[in-house]
Amino acid sequence: MIKITVNGLAKYMASQSENQKREMLKAFKYPNAVQRAKAKYYQRAMTTIRQYHGGGYTVDWLRSKAASIRAEAGTEINSSRQLLLQKNAKAIDSYATHFGTRQFQSLPNVKAVSQIGEVEIRAWPELHVRERGKELFIKLEFAAQQPNERWEKVLGQALYELLARTEARRRPSNVRIFDVPRGRDLKLARVRSRVTRDIEEACRTITDTWARI
Repeated sequence: MIKITVNGLAKYMASQSENQKREMLKAFKYPNAVQRAKAKYYQRAMTTIRQYHGGGYTVDWLRSKAASIRAEAGTEINSSRQLLLQKNAKAIDSYATHFGTRQFQSLPNVKAVSQIGEVEIRAWPELHVRERGKELFIKLEFAAQQPNERWEKVLGQALYELLARTEARRRPSNVRIFDVPRGRDLKLARVRSRVTRDIEEACRTITDTWARI
């Protein structure tokens, strides 16, 4: 069984370079310590944001956490660790600025898994909340560079399909991507059959390539 995350699938499909696609698949097939660290790079920010919504805190609490992490970075002697802390602090500040006033009721964490051919796709929405009675599954994106439109469409569609397979009543409007640095709340307006077919074709291509890398 080939296992890949929904983020990885979206990046694979958004890439225009075949060499880059092969390197992405290698990273999933032969994960190393560096790749595992990248996957958890913003873990501190994500944990803090979850605590914020789950604890009923004010935005000032969120900003105080960012300030505390920034102060920790100031005493860190390892430059890589220092940069990680600084970026996590900045991510929390950006979230406070753009999304801190949203009134969310935290819900239990969700893991969605779906199989297309030989490919198992896994997704863990960073936030599972209710807002004004509406259930939301939210992916948080912290990249400094704005993601390309293709990546956004594939990620939203793939996440929705994984969630819909576990609970049929879920709708595209339940899925959101928060582009945290730029304050964009990206909504999946409707199911796009073409993107669905593209996902299925990508999974077939991944299966064909997997054994050769």
